[in-house]
Amino acid sequence: MTAKWMRRSTYASENELYRDQRVAPADQKILEETLVLYDRIRGLHGGPLLINSGRRSAEKQEELRKAGYRAAKFSPHVWGCALDVRVPEGKTDEYLVALLFGGAQLLGYDMPRVGWRNYRNGKSSSTFVHFDFAYLLPLESIPMGARKAWLVRGLTW
Repeated sequence: MTAKWMRRSTYASENELYRDQRVAPADQKILEETLVLYDRIRGLHGGPLLINSGRRSAEKQEELRKAGYRAAKFSPHVWGCALDVRVPEGKTDEYLVALLFGGAQLLGYDMPRVGWRNYRNGKSSSTFVHFDFAYLLPLESIPMGARKAWLVRGLTW
């Protein structure tokens, strides 16, 4: 299977997807399934869903790690297959997770990898939900140190 890429989607602007100015113009693309699922959950929600983070540079990822954030050594954001979506006001992270799983099912996709519980920081809900389709990347492009986790469809944390 060949990965397909998109620069923007119906609801996601380039400004939201590429906040990190160090992402080279040639790398300003996101895996198609990631953006199609984002558009679907935005439609299911019936209103704006803000993207906290789309494609990141390796430098930005390292800055997050050094600043003490729960930022992975190998992040799917750097490979262009992940989004962090802000939990809408008045909703919980579990609401957004349900939209992601329901949206993926409606699209006929395997479940994305979804992170939210580890970002709660002792609260009942996190402020964002991470999702990615790292397992759809060509195997040779997945870092050796990340393959075990990235190839698990539907992994949650």
